[in-house]
Amino acid sequence: MRKALLYFVCLLLVGTVAQAWNVVNVNFQKDTLIQETKGGAAFGSGVTMTWNNYYRGTTSLINVRDSLNNVTTVDITANQPNAWDTGFFNGLTYGANIMNGYVHNNNTGFYNMIIAGLTPNASYDLYLYGHGDNEAQNTTFTISGVSKTSTIGVSGLTELTENAHYVVFRGVPADTSGQITVNWGNAGNYGAVNGLQIVRSALNTKATTPNPYNNEYIVDSPTALSWTNPLPLDGSSSITCTVYLGTNSNRANMDSVTLSPDVSTVQINTTNFLNFGSLQRGIDYYWIVDCVDATPWADPTDGQGDTWMFHNYLPDQDGFGGQATGGAGGAMVTVSTEADFLDYATRSDPYIVRVSGTIDLGDFGRVWVTSNKTIEGVDHNATIMGNIHIHTGVTNVIVRNLNITNRSYDPDADEGDDGITVWGASNVFITHCNIYDCSDGSLDITQNAENVTVSWCRFSYPNPSVPSHCFVSIGSDAHITFHHNWYDIGCDQRMPASSNGFVHMYNNYFSCTGNYYCSNARDNEQILSEYNYYDHVNSPIGISDGTNGLIRTVGNIYDTCTGTIHLGTDNVFTPTYAYTTDAVADVPEIVITGAGTILYGDMTGDEIVDGDDLAIFCGLWLDDSNSLAPYLDLNSDGQVSLYEFAEFAKNWLLIY
Repeated sequence: MRKALLYFVCLLLVGTVAQAWNVVNVNFQKDTLIQETKGGAAFGSGVTMTWNNYYRGTTSLINVRDSLNNVTTVDITANQPNAWDTGFFNGLTYGANIMNGYVHNNNTGFYNMIIAGLTPNASYDLYLYGHGDNEAQNTTFTISGVSKTSTIGVSGLTELTENAHYVVFRGVPADTSGQITVNWGNAGNYGAVNGLQIVRSALNTKATTPNPYNNEYIVDSPTALSWTNPLPLDGSSSITCTVYLGTNSNRANMDSVTLSPDVSTVQINTTNFLNFGSLQRGIDYYWIVDCVDATPWADPTDGQGDTWMFHNYLPDQDGFGGQATGGAGGAMVTVSTEADFLDYATRSDPYIVRVSGTIDLGDFGRVWVTSNKTIEGVDHNATIMGNIHIHTGVTNVIVRNLNITNRSYDPDADEGDDGITVWGASNVFITHCNIYDCSDGSLDITQNAENVTVSWCRFSYPNPSVPSHCFVSIGSDAHITFHHNWYDIGCDQRMPASSNGFVHMYNNYFSCTGNYYCSNARDNEQILSEYNYYDHVNSPIGISDGTNGLIRTVGNIYDTCTGTIHLGTDNVFTPTYAYTTDAVADVPEIVITGAGTILYGDMTGDEIVDGDDLAIFCGLWLDDSNSLAPYLDLNSDGQVSLYEFAEFAKNWLLIY
């Protein structure tokens, strides 16, 4: 083996390097400087770069230069036995310069290389090249106790190949002084080093953890936006953010404000966003945070943010359960398996648990939700098959944007399970759920439950083969608000039936033709029923025989109804919260359009956006006088027009 020269290539992507490829190149070669125009295994061919020269006999290289020939703080010390050589590798066409020169260990074991001047605690990917001019020679590299071996004992390779020409250590942290030590060699045998590349592991240069989070369904319109700023490349410079807000994701069409350095929150007002003093219901809002790192070598385009969106479809949280905050302040997790769902929904800490896809809890399967939880679907397809049980002592729970059903039924025992059970819990808000074909009640609120709101939900029993007594909802011993709910096909009774409590009902729509009865007051119950629409149903509202229930009705419409309709002249409670009712004649359209899981454009409520919906949509075109228009006007320009048509078209023939 010939005495040799070390060919030691070092490409460094560190906090001290600059633009272009953000690389520092160091070329260890015999007596002459070689300008390499290829980026090694880390960056590939066709990359033109400036390379430093590590001269024969040099023990250290101070302040190596980056790929643009700018001075950095990086130093390299190669502890080696002064054994240099050159070699030639048959068939290798790309990377021949890197593999040609090397230093070997004179068969005396292991040596080290020290890279200094790195960012303390930052992570780096290390590409280490090792073999000499013999096809069967191996070199072992060790970093922080982890060893990998490169071997050229593979014939027919023309390109640089991992685990043949080089090995890679990913995510290696520099120590607190900004150093990484690489040991190399071969115990008792020949070992060689041809080169080294160090690439800084990708740093997050963008804003993260948006609040509201991306695709969140908002209950209370936010008054501020917040996020987490990225860390500066040099660890100390400032981060300056420009925030964009609008009803589409084009920066040119959005309002924007540039904040003071290191600020990571902004108020939603006309000072910061000219056109957004407040946010409107029924609109998707988009926002972007672009961050600029003041580190001198940072590329300002690296911090251009992702587009985030939140759905402001939901009305302000109201009713007796309106004070529930659910998992606010806790971690947000997305679950798609039964195990993960049961785990996070039952933990003691606050959580926002987002359901993706269908989670089947099995026959008589239940999740016993604990306090301070939000259980919500990520989109209109999110489904729970089983029972969501909110039990005695549990408080502060929000359930929203979910399809809920179950098949837990024992025909011999004549029993089943609810879709949602609120049993003795308090401060519960349930909204925009599609609850169907449940084998007991769809949603029962009993056992001294207190302060519950059920809004914008759709209840139905569309599958006649599912054994069920189609009892929708029992309410007892509680203050409960029901508003803008749709009691649809197959619902038979208990919409709700209640006792020993106070129920406020407004703007609900009943289209369950063929039912036994709708709403019913029992012992010691007071019902306030306002501006509800009963459409071709039997016995819209009444009091159970032999009980002392009380009912007051205001402005209800009973369209071609039969059976019991209470006069509604009793003196009952007055709600303790503010609320706004819609015109009762508009309730069918409003509720059909908005209740259940949200799919914009399903005007007829048949779970598909099709020609029937298009006919209704066209009837609203540019008509700002139609009562339904405000609920479909997503960008608040006062009309159903091209913006709304684009959203409508996205859901064409989509079934949910």
